[in-house]
Parts: sequence; C-alpha cells; structure tokens
Amino acid sequence: MPKKSLPAAPSTAFESLSVQRQKLIDGYIRHGQVAKAGREAGYAESTCSSGSIYAIFRDPSMQDALAQRLEETALSAETVQSRLADIASTTLDDFVSWETTWEERDEWIPVADAVALMEKRVDMDDAYREMLTSAEMYSTEEEDKQMTARRRELMRLEAQAEHDPESLAQVRMPAVGREVARLDLDKARESGKLHLVKKIKQDSDGAVTVELHDRQSTLHHLDKMHHARQALAKEAEQKRDAAALGTALGKMGLSLTQINITNVNLDG
Repeated sequence: MPKKSLPAAPSTAFESLSVQRQKLIDGYIRHGQVAKAGREAGYAESTCSSGSIYAIFRDPSMQDALAQRLEETALSAETVQSRLADIASTTLDDFVSWETTWEERDEWIPVADAVALMEKRVDMDDAYREMLTSAEMYSTEEEDKQMTARRRELMRLEAQAEHDPESLAQVRMPAVGREVARLDLDKARESGKLHLVKKIKQDSDGAVTVELHDRQSTLHHLDKMHHARQALAKEAEQKRDAAALGTALGKMGLSLTQINITNVNLDG
C-alpha cells in the first residue's frame, strides 16, 4: 500500500503564518496602519482597538515574516527615486495635447468702425469679382449670396451711422484662434506616464475625467515604507552583531549574561 505523502513544510517565515496573519502583514505593508490592517484581515474590533493587535504584530514570527515580505515587495533605492521623480515632476501637460480652434464672434462696436470694417469686406468682394472676370470665370451662387448680403449690411450700417452716429452696431468679427486642451492618453502612454493615472471616468455625455495619484500622499507613503525597510535592515544587522558576539563569547566559555560589557578592560 503506497504511503501518503505529507504536505510540504512551509519554506518561508511568511508562508508559515496563518492566512489571517499573512493578510495582517500585507495590509500593514499597503498603508502602514496596524489596527486598520487587523480589521481588513478579519480580527475582532476589540482586538484591533486595544493593544492586542500590536502584541500579535510584535510576535517574533510576525517580525521575521514582515522583514521577508518587505524584502520581497520593496523597491530598490533607484526605483524609489525614479518613482518619486515621476510623481514630483508630472504635470497635466503629460496627459493633454493642445489644438488651435478658430472661432468667429459678434461684437458691439461704434457704428463708424462697423461701416469701415464692412467697407473693407465689400472692397475685397469687388476685387475678387474683377479677378474672376479677368480670368473669364464666374462666382458661385453661394458666393453671390454672401457678397450681396455684405453689400446690404454695409448699406444698413451707413444708414444707421447717418441717423445716429454715436450708436453701436453688432458685427461679426474675424475668426480668432484659441488654444484648447484635449485629453491625450496616447501621449501619456508613449512617454511612459500611464502608471501615474489613478482613475479614468466617463460620464453619460462622453466626457472623460482623469484622476492622477496624489503627489503628497504618495510621496509620504513611499518615504514611510522606505524608512521602515531601513529600520528593519538596521535591526537585522544588530541581531547579527549580537549573534556574532554571542558565538565569540561561547568559544571563550562565557555568555552575555555572565559579563558586564561596560566593565571589559580593552587595554588588557
């Protein structure tokens, strides 16, 4: 009869923890709050609101697993600096393209100025007709309608100026170019900035809204996690130093509890 194979033993400190404790560690790594991580992992509110959750977190097995998990998920110093630089330097210009739109507008101006403006337009129409005639060409029906309308408008303005020279007249002004921003995710993709987008929403009218990650909170979170990693590395180094000292003393037949370090005579 074949023997039943035993389940493989956990290979890491993190894997040796219960699923709930693993969730506690992962939650803490995400946002750095022990109590909040405890609630997310399913611990009772009484445990999370008291010191119990911190006692669980200070357990040596939890600290070893946390150190391992941070090492697995930590960004390198170069990557942290690169991400920080991306967030700090990102502007809306990375996500928009600028286009020029031409718009005509109506304005109220002194009637004398309106007459002068319309006279120029009628003179241009006459010059255009002469050019067509010399080339043995004819204007289109639509062009004739527009030129006739401008000549009629000039006559109306001249009558207004004669009757009330101090009045204002509404006229269509020449088109003016205006720079308009357009959302351009292709531009952001090509420049490698899409990872800085937190959320994209589109309303019922088709308008698209892009929300970027908050600079300050992201910088604070990355800085906090980076310092946490440094603190754990320092603690690990101190443990290694203490272990090395204990080994050296053991070879001398001593232990850390048998000596007072402050009384060691280094001069022999």
